[in-house]
Amino acid sequence: SEAHVAAARAAALDIGLLDVAVVSAPVAAFEGARAAASGTLSEVLSAKPALVVHMGGRRASASVVRAQSAAGAAAAVLACRSALFVGGEMHDEALVEQLASEFQREHGIDLRVDAFALSRLLDGAEKARHELSSAPATAVSLPFITADAKGPKHLHRELSRSEFEAAADGALGGFSLERLCLDALADAGVDKAQLGALLLTGGMMRTPHLRARVERAVGQCALDVGLNPEDACAVGAALPLFAPRSSQFASAAEAADAAA
Repeated sequence: SEAHVAAARAAALDIGLLDVAVVSAPVAAFEGARAAASGTLSEVLSAKPALVVHMGGRRASASVVRAQSAAGAAAAVLACRSALFVGGEMHDEALVEQLASEFQREHGIDLRVDAFALSRLLDGAEKARHELSSAPATAVSLPFITADAKGPKHLHRELSRSEFEAAADGALGGFSLERLCLDALADAGVDKAQLGALLLTGGMMRTPHLRARVERAVGQCALDVGLNPEDACAVGAALPLFAPRSSQFASAAEAADAAA
């Protein structure tokens, strides 16, 4: 919001940072992709709107972004839809719930009431999620996870990608990533056929079944310009650092000098 932008600029000025550019994440991702693209791809991104879909730890969003015709102007967000509590942490918690329930049925011990065991479970679930982004199966192996009067207990579970996807989809409840994308397009008045590109950002967009769901919903494959989903926004946000100072920043600097 404008209030957040104003607060960020005020905080930066308080610590002596005069050249401050506040850019939204979808615009940063779009500008990063446009800078990394070449030839026909660059022309398409400059001429047609793009759908930027993000899913991180606890939030998902779909934004329709379009380049501005004015030279040097940043891209504009035509519409944005977002949802909270539907990210990677929810996927991890769903897997933890499944593993803990299975362990309790087998050993009669609830790992969720043991803070140390629960922490190890969360670490194991996150590691498995990362591995299943590129492998069809993995194993969650947590030796000496707990103990009882009979001795130490170990948790070892072979996990397929399809099992993880089923647990993750159950954790998202009624949330539809496809509907989020289509609603953003409808708000922007942009038809799927008018899209120039689909850009995916955030670590969860490495997950194959989430990528596939978005691609099916909008009818095109995600654009690959060589940027990691986790890095796309940071790359775009850093671009102003390598551009000439804008008149806005120069004015701020001059005003500060005059006040001094």
